[in-house]
Parts: sequence; C-alpha cells; structure tokens
Amino acid sequence: MRTSMPLQIAALILLLASLMGCPPPFTPDPDPNPTQRLFQAQLRYPAGDQPFAVVTADLNGDGLPDVITPNEESDAVSVLLRRAAGSFAAQQEYAAGGGPVAAAVGLLDADAALDIVAANSTSGDVSVFLGVGDGAFGAETRLPLAEGAGPLDVAVGDTNGDGFLDIVIANSGLANVSVLPGAGDGTFAAPVDLAVGAGPRAVVVEDLNGDGRVDILTANRDSNDVSLLLSHAAGYDPAVSLAVGANPRSVALADLDGDGVLDIVASSPGSNDFSVLRGLGAGAFAPQTRVVIDYLPTRFVVADFNGDHRPDLAAVLYGTGAASMPLAKIAVLLGDGAGGFGAPRYFGSRGQTIGLAAADINADNRADLVTANSATDDISVLHGRGNGTFETDERFTVGALPRMAVAADFNRDSRVDLAVANLNSGDITLLLGRGDGTFQRGTTVNVTGTPRALALGALDGDAYTDLVAVDFDGGYVSVFPGRGDGTFAAERRLLAGGLGSRPRSVAIGDLNKDGIPDLVVENSRSDNVSVLLGIGNGFFGLPAHFNAGNFPLDVHVTDLDGDSFPDVVLVNGIDPDDPAPNQQPRVRTLFGVGDGTLEARVNFGPYSVDPDPRALAIGDLNGSGGMDGVTVHPGRKSANVLQGKTDGKFIAGEPSRTGDAPNSVVIGDVDNDRRNDILTTNDSDSVSLLLNRGSLVFASPLVYPVGSRPIGGLLVDVNNDGRADVVLVNRDTDDISVLLAVR
Repeated sequence: MRTSMPLQIAALILLLASLMGCPPPFTPDPDPNPTQRLFQAQLRYPAGDQPFAVVTADLNGDGLPDVITPNEESDAVSVLLRRAAGSFAAQQEYAAGGGPVAAAVGLLDADAALDIVAANSTSGDVSVFLGVGDGAFGAETRLPLAEGAGPLDVAVGDTNGDGFLDIVIANSGLANVSVLPGAGDGTFAAPVDLAVGAGPRAVVVEDLNGDGRVDILTANRDSNDVSLLLSHAAGYDPAVSLAVGANPRSVALADLDGDGVLDIVASSPGSNDFSVLRGLGAGAFAPQTRVVIDYLPTRFVVADFNGDHRPDLAAVLYGTGAASMPLAKIAVLLGDGAGGFGAPRYFGSRGQTIGLAAADINADNRADLVTANSATDDISVLHGRGNGTFETDERFTVGALPRMAVAADFNRDSRVDLAVANLNSGDITLLLGRGDGTFQRGTTVNVTGTPRALALGALDGDAYTDLVAVDFDGGYVSVFPGRGDGTFAAERRLLAGGLGSRPRSVAIGDLNKDGIPDLVVENSRSDNVSVLLGIGNGFFGLPAHFNAGNFPLDVHVTDLDGDSFPDVVLVNGIDPDDPAPNQQPRVRTLFGVGDGTLEARVNFGPYSVDPDPRALAIGDLNGSGGMDGVTVHPGRKSANVLQGKTDGKFIAGEPSRTGDAPNSVVIGDVDNDRRNDILTTNDSDSVSLLLNRGSLVFASPLVYPVGSRPIGGLLVDVNNDGRADVVLVNRDTDDISVLLAVR
C-alpha cells in the first residue's frame, strides 16, 4: 500500500522525535468552543480572511438569525447559518470584489429570499448576491462606481418611493454617496452621486421627516460631521451638516428618549466620545451632547441589552495613542431613557475586533452580540445575560503593563478584592469587590521601583491582610501593612537580593516556627533565594541567601515532607539575558530545618523538566497527601506534572497538552468534584482548563478566550456563588479579565 507524502513526512517527524528523546509534536489547539461550558465564555466560529464587518439576518427562513461577514483579505463574503442546536454551520464563502468591508441584506428581487450587497473597498465597486431561499446564494453581480470612490459602507432602502429597494454606498474617496436605483428584479441602474461631508465612513437610511421616503445619513470622518440628506419627490435636498465629535466612524438612529422621534448617535474615536443629537421632528435635530469614554469608540450598535425597553449602546474599542489598534474589548453603556447613558462596562471579544452586530442568537429573548475579528479570522458570539452584561470575560482597567494579581478581603466586607502589580506604572492597583463579580477602583499603592510580584499575609499580628511586593529592578522587597479598610500604610522597603538580583517572585511562610511569618524572595539573576525572618510587627531581619540553581523562577513555600517545617520549591529556567552554558530546566527543592535555614538534600532532586519552563504551581492533584508540581512550557504547548511523594520527593510524569504558549499555571477545583484541576494562561489570548480525572490523568484542555497576552491566573469565587471564577491580568491592554463560572 502506498503512503501519501504528508503521512510519510509525519511518520519521519515522529521517528526523529523518538530517536532524539523528545515527545512527538502536539496537534493544533482544540475546538475553540468547549463542549463543557464551565465558564461563561464567548463562542467562536471561523469566517474568511480578515472579516471586517458582521451582519445578522434570517437567510434561510427558519426563524433563526444567521451571520454574514465581508472578508477584506480573501475577497469574499462568508455566510454562517445558525443551527437549531445553537451553534453555526461551517461558513460558506462567495467570491466578491477586491477588499469587501461592509455588507447589507434586503429583498432585491421578486422572490422572498433575502439578498446580500457588499461594498468592495479595493476594487471600488459593489457585489450583489441573490439568495435562493435556503441560505445559499448565486454568484455575484458586480456593479461599478466612479473611479476613486473608495466605498466603505452600504445600506439598502427605497430611496425613490417606487416600492423597490435601492443600494446606497458611502464613498470615502469622493465625499459623496452613490444611490443605485433598484428595478425589483435584482438589477440596478447607474449610480446617482450625492455630495456629503469629507471622508464618509458609514451610512444609514431611514424616514426621518415622516414623508414615507427614506432619508440618508452619513458619518464623515474628515469633516467631523454627520450629513443629512432629506428626500423629496424629485430626489434629495443638499446635505445638511450636523456637528459631532472628532473623526466620526459610525452612526445610528434610535428613539433614545421615548418621544416617538428618532435621535442620532455617532461614535467619534478622535475625541473618545459619542455624540447624541436629539430628534425634534420633521428631520430637524438639536445640537449634540457628548458621552465621553476612556477608549476610542468605532463601530457600535443600539439595542436593549437589559430588558428595560430603553436603547443601550455597545461599541468596538480601539486603544489610544499614535499606534491605535483594536482592543478586543467592547464597551456597553446602558441608556437612561432620557437620551443619556450610564458609565461604560467593558467586555472581552476576540483578536482585533472590528465589526459588531446585535441579535438574539440563542432564542432566549435577550440581545446577544456578534463580533467580526480580523486578526483571528473568526466571529465571536457573546450571549447576553439579559441585565446588560454578557457571557464573556469582563474587563477592569488597572495600571500600565500589569504582571500579577492577588486576591483577599482587604476591607473586611466578606467580598473578594484584588491587588494588581503594574510594571510600567510602578504601582499597585486595588480593586474592591462588590460581591457580584464586579470591582470598583480603590486607592493606588505607589511602589519604589518596579513591582513584578505580590504576596499576601498577616505580617504584623493585627489580623489585617498585608501586602508584599518585589522590586524587579532594585532587588528590594516592599511591605505595605493593611489597615483593614481597603487601604495600606506607608511602604517599608527591605533589602532582598540587592541590585542586579532581579527578583521575580515572593512567598510567605513561617520558616523558623516562631509564629511570625517570614519572606522568601527568588532572585533570578543572582541564582539564589533570600530568606527574611520576621521579627514581629511587620519588620524583618537581614536577608540570608541560599543557592537556588540557574535562573530560579516562581518560588513556593509548602511542607513537602510532612515534618511541619515549611520547605521551598522553585523552577529553574534558562536566563535569556545571560545564557551561560549547562543551564538545565529543573524543579528544585530546598528543605526547611525549622530554624529559618534551607538545605538541599542528596537524592531529592533537582528534577528535570521539559525545556523553557515559565511557571510552577504546587498542590495535591491525586489526593495522596503529597504536594505535586506542575510546570508549563510554551514551546511544547504543555504542562508537566511531577508527582509528589509524602517524603518530599517528586516523580516525573507525562506532559499534558494545554493551549498555545502557556505562561502561568494555577491549581484548584473548578468543577467541584473534590479533585484539583489545572488552569493555564496562554500567550494565545486564552486560558486552558485541564480537568482532573483522577490518578494524575487529565482531560483534553477546554480553551476559553480572554484578554490580550494574559498571565497570572487566579481561581477565586468573586461573586459568592460557591464556584471558582477566573481572574487574570492582560499585559497588552492594561486591564484584568474576570471570567465567571457557569452556575
């Protein structure tokens, strides 16, 4: 029997790997939608290359919303039909013009099947796809526009009152809109061009003056206005300019104040706000009022997200600064019914979200959100909870370049609070829990130096939680005594490894059994750990140093051998800044003897692990009473388990697949089966959950999308429902993600 070339190559790779003593390469990441939804996470479905927008409509007449995406890079339109079971069928792509960036649907011919129109930005024309009724479409018909049109948006409506839908295109390159009159059979007359403001980016059509004809509204980025073209029997009046914020990107119409008259909302990324223009009737509008938010709002939708029959806003966000990029973050602002909006709440979407739509995807009478994600070539579905929140991670802003979070009740209100160490802003953000999974900003704790890692403990005997931070650049450790009210006393700065020692983690334990907590600081550059013995009242003695091998990372304090003396466990990596020869990735143990000193024991390690370990977690994974270890390895997409014996030794175990590029790991019982599970954060903007099946066997990973380059995951019940939720920090977007467990 002949073997295909790909199979031959795969077999050769496996053979070489076995000969070299390496495990075989892992298969690609698993299905993005876990069959066991233990967390209220967004769902993802593949689309074409760089989907730029998203439209929802019932394309096959089954009463369920389907999804359309124009895909800028693959020059095609994708159709994803909704299955009765709740998911979407695999996309069907239809070739379009060059660079389609917008789409609209409507009945363009004489049958009852919805049709699709796409605006092609690169080829400067329009593609029309006539539906056949079952969700399928015929080949495109291409409609030309004027040279240099640069079409960026499209709408359909009866602009001339003949009963047939026409196509309206926003031409960013020509400062006009093109109206293509429809004949009712899927064909269209030559475009009629109407002048609007400079650089129109969005267009909507609606009857604004009550004469039965649709009017046209555009958002004009380069003239900082909205153009209103009112229709009449012979065509359209000249455009009226309505001032809005800077560089408007999108525009919508809704009755915000319940007076029966449509109002205008425009998003303005140039001024970080929305403009609201109240409708006065007869096509007139009051001057704008502005709703400011922290990020740059671009495309947005208006819908009732909390069931109070008042329009709310959901908007795609970009970051601030010269290199502004999509944030994979959605702002939701609830309307007050009088034309105003509440403070935004932020929810996660997916990589470089650009397009946004609202629809009841899962038929529960609640508005959901669908996003088009250009960087990951997919769509995300964020199911609405009916209260203005969504089944995805909720984001809370912290300082610059967050690196680690810890959780405790800082203000003694029986709710979980968070402290987040921020490398670039040199401070610690306090987030005080409300008990429902949300947080409010507390006071910011300023740190001398660069806080990289945190630890919590009752260090001064007053029963209040105290905070410890390590200074990565200076080699110091800072102690902040807690006051019990959510604030901390002034910094006490203590020498640890010293300048150049580059501490990356800190742990707390009573190493000399005097009833007073001590500090253990890992120093990655000086290859040792520093022990600072507590002397009471939150003060500590001078550090003692103990050899920790090459490039120690992620130190933990626990009793490994059951002698009641705390021991130290850490992992040795490869120093990227000083690649000395013979560095070995290992897990290393240092045993406490009860007087504050540490010793290495013969035949008790160090224990070899896979290359490039990034983090270590310690916990009992098999119920044996021994402390097991888990290391994560981004290059192998794996987690390695070391089985801990009750005498303090470890036995190497098998690697388990995680998500792509795991960078931190935590152990905890997620599914309440009394077995500790493994959770990793991954540089691929996700967390992976490995459920414990017993006897150190773990299920295939369940992967949940979260923020950008997450790290430092926590498993903690933030909403008091008895289930472990996920908290992590997102390094690229300066915020944290909270992923609630399914009830």
